[in-house]
Amino acid sequence: MDRIDNKIPDLVFSIHNQNQAVDRVAGIRDYETEMVYWTIPSNTRTSNNPYCDKVLVYNYMNNSWAINHDSFTTFGYYQLSDDTPGLTWGDADMTWGSASWAWGGIYSGLIGRRLAIVAGNQQGWIVIVRPDVSYNSASLQVTNNDGAYTYTVIDHNLKENDYVNFDGAGIALRVTEVVDKDTVKLGIRYGAVYKGGLTLARVSKIDIRTKEYNFYVDKNRNMYLSQIAFLVDKITNGQITIDYYISSAYGFSMMAEGDITGTLIGSSTLELDAYALAPFEEMQERVWHSMYTQAEGECIQLRIYYSPDQMVNRAGLPFTLHALIFLCQPTTMQLQG
Repeated sequence: MDRIDNKIPDLVFSIHNQNQAVDRVAGIRDYETEMVYWTIPSNTRTSNNPYCDKVLVYNYMNNSWAINHDSFTTFGYYQLSDDTPGLTWGDADMTWGSASWAWGGIYSGLIGRRLAIVAGNQQGWIVIVRPDVSYNSASLQVTNNDGAYTYTVIDHNLKENDYVNFDGAGIALRVTEVVDKDTVKLGIRYGAVYKGGLTLARVSKIDIRTKEYNFYVDKNRNMYLSQIAFLVDKITNGQITIDYYISSAYGFSMMAEGDITGTLIGSSTLELDAYALAPFEEMQERVWHSMYTQAEGECIQLRIYYSPDQMVNRAGLPFTLHALIFLCQPTTMQLQG
């Protein structure tokens, strides 16, 4: 029998195994989405901050893996009652345009008698895991604020450069400093005498790295990539950043190097909204949008992520990628000098 984690064989060795960390690992199967979730502590955990900070996700239908940065301590099942109310726009805290599901669709409300996945965190919050929803529920209680940038949040389990928002508000706040396990500094002042009741919700930070592509390995050739077309869900005012690396030079951003040298390599921003010069896109649910590269090497890897500016100004907008098309051609032999 083969291991199911052959694609990520070394990840298990990066799980923190001190401070009762192994006892905190919990897993559950989601029959509806055909996925499995494990909450795991990374090797950055300490005795003062021991809680799980990642969720390992396995899609057993297409044998793929992902890591979500979230803070859960356990999972469980919850049978919704027959009279579970559906979500209405009057109760929703997102805008119509940012909803990642169709109004009246199967996910527009919680369905009675459905077996739901619930998760709990270190503060005792319990949330329903809904893969169809692109934003996070409030899950951290703010105990105090100094009238400026410092917030007391007991066992917050946040890291520097994480993002949160207040009570589901649209703007994301960056964690600028982790003072200790109970105190963080955020990039905004509260600006009033704190009277309690404030909550924080995590804002998911999309950061996807593809595999290394070279469609001419069997011919012992490098690859030149001039254009990539992305089939994405159309999102009002949506944007995401595309970067790329060549020849396994990870961290050597070609977009950043182009800015430094003044090379005209095009924009790294992929627009998810309808193009102004393509009026019919306004009626479409999905659009093909392209970006242009000057990439040549032994292999090419893409990075798809929200920049800090996109995180702050477009917090909670969903991103769905359906397909990629590469315009490329073989170049020199890989061992050619």
